[in-house]
Amino acid sequence: MEYLIDLLADELTKSASDIYKHTMRAYLDTAIRSSNAQFHKQEFISRLDVKLLQASEKDRGWETFLLDYKVSDLTPLSTIFTEEVMNNYNKIFSFMLKLKKIQHSLSLSWGITMSN
Repeated sequence: MEYLIDLLADELTKSASDIYKHTMRAYLDTAIRSSNAQFHKQEFISRLDVKLLQASEKDRGWETFLLDYKVSDLTPLSTIFTEEVMNNYNKIFSFMLKLKKIQHSLSLSWGITMSN
């Protein structure tokens, strides 16, 4: 996740209307291939996807980006991951992403401060 945020940081600072799902998906694929996540079962990896929420005029990518986990209706997982559960997951993910944004900004600021 840390590497994914590092890859996405510049992209997520753009206006939400300038961000495209296929670009974000490419970053996700790069992060998977460059981390230990590549060794997980392909079934798990193929369920990961990117979701972009409806954006208002002033939103940035940080407010619209979600990491999605696709659960089909045919799997036993759909009994656990109901629509309500996935909506709660999206809210939690948005909150955690905001915390990651703050952490990333603080880390960059610390690096600049220490180099000066």
